[in-house]
Amino acid sequence: AAARRTFIGDDMGLGKTIQAIATIEYVMDSYPAVVVCPPTLVLNWKNEYDRWMPSKKVATVTNRRDFPTEPYDVLVIGWSNISHWGKSLEKHRAYVFDESHYAKNPTSQRTKAAIKIAKTAPSNALVLNLTGTPVTNRPAEYAPQLQILGRLDDFGGLWGFYRRYCAAFRDKWGQWHLDGYSNLDELNEKLRAQCYIRRTKDQVLKELPAVRHAPVLVEPSEAG
Repeated sequence: AAARRTFIGDDMGLGKTIQAIATIEYVMDSYPAVVVCPPTLVLNWKNEYDRWMPSKKVATVTNRRDFPTEPYDVLVIGWSNISHWGKSLEKHRAYVFDESHYAKNPTSQRTKAAIKIAKTAPSNALVLNLTGTPVTNRPAEYAPQLQILGRLDDFGGLWGFYRRYCAAFRDKWGQWHLDGYSNLDELNEKLRAQCYIRRTKDQVLKELPAVRHAPVLVEPSEAG
């Protein structure tokens, strides 16, 4: 079950979307699935599913008024809407959090919603974090993302993580400071050993196709 909760931090343009689609299909019993992504990428995710897995019924949520009433295999929703539709997103068989650094702030509504939603997944469910912007300067920003994966306890829990890897300390006024860093080599080794996959363009450049230009899909507003 732990292997199904993974952080993919590939460089931009290395095919994280297709990797996630293929992984959901490969892992048994992973439907229905939820994909949480930046709002501007909702239609792009649907387009990629229509292209690579046309047999799957993909629904989208683009506002806070309408939620699909018909059964679906995959539901794609923007980060900005997950706190509103939290109850409806619970207890799915797989979750993909695209651009998971959107959840680096533990106090934001979307981060709290993502953690709460992911906790409702079955113990053997697939949960993936995808990001093309790996966190390097502030280890504390990893904590809520690991919490989404259900892997934070592997790193000593929330405050264990802060103390071990963020040089957390309390000042004379009682205020905690979490923006430092400590034991980074250990953190890097532990992440890569347990739940973090990172590839750079230099590592896979020979495997990549020539640069392709693709349309950016957007949904126009009612105001035009």
